Parts: sequence; structure tokens; C-alpha cells
Amino acid sequence: MKRLNLNNEEKKQLSRREIKRVAEKLGKPPTKIEYKGQEDTRISYGQIVYLYGTWNAAVHDAGLQINLYRLPPSNEISKEELIQEFIKAANAEGKMPSFRLFRKHSDLSLTPFIRHFKSWNTVKQYVYDHYRDELRFAPPKILPKRKRRKRQEQ
Repeated sequence: MKRLNLNNEEKKQLSRREIKRVAEKLGKPPTKIEYKGQEDTRISYGQIVYLYGTWNAAVHDAGLQINLYRLPPSNEISKEELIQEFIKAANAEGKMPSFRLFRKHSDLSLTPFIRHFKSWNTVKQYVYDHYRDELRFAPPKILPKRKRRKRQEQ
């Protein structure tokens, strides 16, 4: 893609036109992957994100509905909301769920849990330690993972 000799407002106008054009072609607002897959765009995905900061901001500025299935940034999801989602899934499964089982009961991604708790096992441990009375089953005691001793080389 060649360099555009336009000011930022002209680039934004071009971005809006291109996003709308691709949306008409696809029959829906394009995702970033769908936009990148178009070979006839006059402004690149990277140039658009540079102007707007995020893809959804550009799509919104073009007057289109942003992707509703995209999760809100994890800083908008409180720790308490995450815990309640976990408890709901745990009670539905009748056990402390793996993330795969959790996904059967919730649309939340793993990212906000990792940002708040650092690992899925830490989530389980936290719920076990602080919210055990809200579980409708008797969870087994969660033990920390043991570090295995390696065989000494001879």
C-alpha cells in the first residue's frame, strides 16, 4: 500500500468510506480480519488503527454497529462479576470447572480472569478459600501443585 498524501481528517473520511464499502460488500460491519482480507482497499487496516486507536472506534465513526460479540475490556469487568460467573458455572457443573467446562456456561474469555488472578488455578483457589459457602456442592480441597523432582543425571 502506498503512502497517502492526505491530512488526518481526509484519511478519516477515506477510512469511513472504505469501511462502509467493505461492509456493503460483506453485508455486515467488517471485522479487522475481514477488512485485512480485502485486497482492493485504498487505506490499510494499520493506517486506520493508527488514526483511531482501535478498530471498533473506526467502525463506530463510520456509523456502523460495532461487533457486539466482542467482550468489554477486562477493566470494565469487576473481580466480583468474574467470581459470580465462576460460581454460576461451578454450580451448574457440580464441581470446580476447568476453563473448557466454564465456557459451556459463560461467554467470558479467559483474559479478564488472567488479568485479575494470573491463572485459572488461582481463580479456583480464591473461590475455594473465600466463597466456598456459595457453592452448592462440596468441593474437594485444592492442593498446590507439587514440583516433581527430576532424576539426577548419572
